[in-house]
Amino acid sequence: MALINHTKREINAKFVYFGPPHSGKGTTLKAIYRNLRPECRNKLKVMAVQNDRMLFFDFVLPGYEEIDGYRVRFHVYTLSGNVTRPAAWKMVLKGVDGVVFVADSGEKAAAANGESLAILRELLQGFGKTLEETPCVIQCNKRDLAAALPLDEIGRALGAGAVPLLGATARKGEGVLESLNRLVRKVAAEVRGSGLEPAAESALPAGTTSTASLMFTLDTNQGKRGAAAGQTWREVQETAAPSRDEPAEPVIEFAGSPELLGGGRIRLPLRVRWGGEEKKMAIAIALEQDES
Repeated sequence: MALINHTKREINAKFVYFGPPHSGKGTTLKAIYRNLRPECRNKLKVMAVQNDRMLFFDFVLPGYEEIDGYRVRFHVYTLSGNVTRPAAWKMVLKGVDGVVFVADSGEKAAAANGESLAILRELLQGFGKTLEETPCVIQCNKRDLAAALPLDEIGRALGAGAVPLLGATARKGEGVLESLNRLVRKVAAEVRGSGLEPAAESALPAGTTSTASLMFTLDTNQGKRGAAAGQTWREVQETAAPSRDEPAEPVIEFAGSPELLGGGRIRLPLRVRWGGEEKKMAIAIALEQDES
């Protein structure tokens, strides 16, 4: 279920865009980002996870109704390109509230679509979930291809069942908001049905942020424009603004081996290049045991 911040009266829902390599997941996130008003979204961020590239940002929908007086904030994630480590997808999917499966509409992509959906099912099963129990839509991307397969044919090949299929051409920004809105409605209905329980936040370990994104805090070895320990990544983004001549997106790489901190926490040393500077810091990840 989505995480609840009772102090801010905010519901945080996590969406993951999953699919085969080069189906248009990263292009979809960028298209959504461009179509949202700047005042409604936070910065699109890029994190290098070893050899993989994670894109993510969060936003609120203008005019979207509150749920029992709580504003809803949506956090969207994907891994772009060829994902070299399945563990990266497992990390991104942890705590997911809804999935957009981005299928390639090309006639030669049917096998890759099927393999990717099978991987998604297996990863969700590792969290005690099924695809049928998880709010999901299938975005059939690249509808502008001359050899694009019909939507119903893609659905039959995937065994989609009752999962909605929507067409899109992400590079033109077409259809991406329709897929997102369909998933928003599905997740919002689940939140309304489950209620807003105070326990949703009390289980978070001390020092972690109350969002549906990865739970982490920044640690030591900050640079001149770095952040004090305990700030969230979003806060660091706002504090350490890059110069106009430098890329707006940070590059983050591992800078050493993980360190066990005890109490179910792991410290990961990082190297961050951004705004013409290089800094060292760390994230402390809180591990949760699945009691189911």
